[in-house]
Amino acid sequence: MKDAPINVLYAEGVSALGDNVANAVDGMFGSCQAFSNGKALIGKDLQLGIIQGLTTGESRAYALLSKVCERLPDFPKENARLYLASTVGAIDLLEKAPAGEKPDCTGLLLQKARELTGIDNAVLVSAACASGQTAAAMAMRALRHGRCRHALVIGLDICSEFVTGGFASLRAYSKDLPKPYDKDRDGLCLGEGCCALLLTADDTPAAVGQLLEAREGCDASHITAPESSGKSLASLIDETLDLAGLKSSQISAVIGHGTGTLFNDASELAALNHVFSKPLPLVSIKGNTGHTLGATGVLQIAYGLEFLRRGCFPPQAGLQNLAEGADGFVSKEARSIASDGVLLSLNVGFGGLNSTILMRLPANEPNTPCSKSKMPSFEKKVRISLDGNEHKCTYDGKSLQFSDLTDLKEQLLQMAGDMPVDLADFRRAADNVRLAQLGVLLCAIAIGEKWSPDGTGIIGINGDGCAANNRAYWDDYVAHGRDSGRASLFVPTLPSIPVCEAAIALGIKGPVRYVSSKLPIIEHLENTFAAYEGLRQLITVEIDNGRAEIELYAR
Repeated sequence: MKDAPINVLYAEGVSALGDNVANAVDGMFGSCQAFSNGKALIGKDLQLGIIQGLTTGESRAYALLSKVCERLPDFPKENARLYLASTVGAIDLLEKAPAGEKPDCTGLLLQKARELTGIDNAVLVSAACASGQTAAAMAMRALRHGRCRHALVIGLDICSEFVTGGFASLRAYSKDLPKPYDKDRDGLCLGEGCCALLLTADDTPAAVGQLLEAREGCDASHITAPESSGKSLASLIDETLDLAGLKSSQISAVIGHGTGTLFNDASELAALNHVFSKPLPLVSIKGNTGHTLGATGVLQIAYGLEFLRRGCFPPQAGLQNLAEGADGFVSKEARSIASDGVLLSLNVGFGGLNSTILMRLPANEPNTPCSKSKMPSFEKKVRISLDGNEHKCTYDGKSLQFSDLTDLKEQLLQMAGDMPVDLADFRRAADNVRLAQLGVLLCAIAIGEKWSPDGTGIIGINGDGCAANNRAYWDDYVAHGRDSGRASLFVPTLPSIPVCEAAIALGIKGPVRYVSSKLPIIEHLENTFAAYEGLRQLITVEIDNGRAEIELYAR
């Protein structure tokens, strides 16, 4: 194994299926689908995984976060980090806000998490539906490099009219209940949840589990659909196994993403059939809890460790008839697994974001202490300032003037020559998406012959998130009778979407994510370069009020 395992000291969470992990897993073994009609909460006759009895107050997200934080064990806070995974944060604050106000719903949730946990060194992680596992992976790297002694990972998202209307606009919502990996599946159902993991690199007998290795990648295929062959996800799984020093035959079972949508499940099954020579147990918790978005990856870790403790894997809730490629993987029956085995967990998100993580129960042998490895050397090669308000752009001592972003696009495409770039949806994109696409394209142009999308990653940082896009979508949704929003306005409400669209435009398949934090960006760069030996360059994108700062760092 390349790196020492990270110990899990605590893993507990809440979902519609149960007020704690043990109760929720009991429900899974009973094939419970914990859904109820969402009319009272969101004004629609759709099934939701709603946590009952939650006193909402100012925000349902705040109440759910408080419920989980008040149960946290005591641990030293002075050398701790908080990694908060969420897709839209306290989005109900926008639903209640006066017309014209643009609350930063993810930023407000991060501030509330700082207050409730007492940890000021906090990072918001947004990688669409892969946010939870991405946050756990970032925490693992921080611990391995001695950035902190303890890392608290929290994944949270709530049921809201905002998000439900958005998925309905994508025609991705089930007419009934979700049926992951079923041939007659017709979409997902949303749920809400919050889960916390307390991690450390210290060797300790108090560990309840271990995280072995984690990986992230982008398939650069489509903003809302995964790459259909499953090869990108399969490659990421293979890479994760290789880094952990494991063979595919050593994996006991897989917790899949399994949304119950046609394309997600088909791509995932294709990937698993690529990797594993014979089927092994596979389950998606979304048939039980609904899709909890930023919470799902963290819940999967907590539930997965409980599956291992019980030595048993639950049946697939909602399954009636196996989908193509699911035979031998998915079952209506519970199956035995080895308690000393390794579980693989998968997350897949909008923008082609894929995430893998390997977990096991604590091994009998002591942990090899994590030593601070030498950080890779890299330097800033390109810095671009792109002002969409003043219609000017500067880079490498040069400047460009443009009448609007479409004019700048045409200039850059001429400069790019034969470079592969896809800006087909440019005119329909939000301004922050277009700024990200053009800024990353200009990075590629500035690098010249040394440019290659291979071995490249993108990190969106800080800025104004997607508050303006959230308001634009919500206003349009309300104006159209609160029936169904426009998909083109809903998709860019996720903070990770601008950098995902840039990755798709340039064919970039390395790690892609958005973070908001007071921590210096150099730390994110160092941790990411150190984790990915094949990563040659990282691009950072910060967008604020129509202006973008883009920097390219290379080894």
